[in-house]
Amino acid sequence: MESISIILFGYNESKTIENVFINTLINIQKITNDFEIIIIDDGSSDNSTNIINDITLKYPFVISIFNNFNLGIGKTLLKGYKKARKDNICCLPLDGQFDPKELLKIKDIDLENNFISFYRIKNFQYSIFRKSLSKINFLLNFLILGIYLKDVNWVKIYKNKHLKKINISLSSSLIETEICAKLIINKINPIQIESLYLNRTYGESKINSYKILSRVILEIPILVYNIITFRIKKLFARK
Repeated sequence: MESISIILFGYNESKTIENVFINTLINIQKITNDFEIIIIDDGSSDNSTNIINDITLKYPFVISIFNNFNLGIGKTLLKGYKKARKDNICCLPLDGQFDPKELLKIKDIDLENNFISFYRIKNFQYSIFRKSLSKINFLLNFLILGIYLKDVNWVKIYKNKHLKKINISLSSSLIETEICAKLIINKINPIQIESLYLNRTYGESKINSYKILSRVILEIPILVYNIITFRIKKLFARK
């Protein structure tokens, strides 16, 4: 594989940061020697800042970003995408629910005209709220946007140059839906790979919030409009 930027992001995940970082480092070195790791703390109120600072001082290839307050996953991921300098980009949560060993599956995959979309095969911890949110997202993708992805909100691997060709306009958790839809319109196809969804060892999910759901609902019309507009522009560009 070419070079890769790994973006580790989280909010109040101090008990898992170091373990996730070390496991990611061990496994990414089995894939490529050309990498960087970007750690983004989304305004945590626990000891996350000190832990990340210690890691950054010890490992010169680590870049740290600290949000002054909790911005949410969409804006946090956007910061990571803009900061990434390597050929490929992968975002991993700091909660420890994705096993970095799964990344070994992509070592020999050609990403020139593709992107990787991991999907979870175990989600017993999901609340009714979380399952409903996932179902809404799946139906939106399939029925309205015309794209089929088993798990649009899980780990992805994109080529940096592909992201630079699209304008990302959203800031909620729908950001991955927008990215995937536009890449597919650009003939960049998903390769879907299953991955285990590990149980949390510390803390609890930050997604079970009706505030998050309300933001998603407000951005759905914007998402649909942007994707339709993007598709029309591509059709005219081909003529």
